[in-house]
Amino acid sequence: LIIFPDADLDRAADIAVMANFFSSGQVCTNGTRVFIHRSQQARFEAKVLERVQRIRLGDPQDENTNFGPLVSFPHMESVLGYIESGKAQKARLLCGGER
Repeated sequence: LIIFPDADLDRAADIAVMANFFSSGQVCTNGTRVFIHRSQQARFEAKVLERVQRIRLGDPQDENTNFGPLVSFPHMESVLGYIESGKAQKARLLCGGER
């Protein structure tokens, strides 16, 4: 996803969240990269974080759930490992990160 300085940041945040969290983030076309002008980065991060914090985890058959389980326990361990690796490399974790 490429976001230019004159972009509608609300719409861009909606698209980024859908691209990354659709199907519990387990699709090969998952939108894991966002390129944004530095002047918009903080505002965009705040808008994405606001949306991500509203995601409801749970049973995928419950209509109130936005994010279901990962495909397997080993996959969950891999995802948690990626998070730990990022933290070890001084990445900023904005939300979640634990089971």
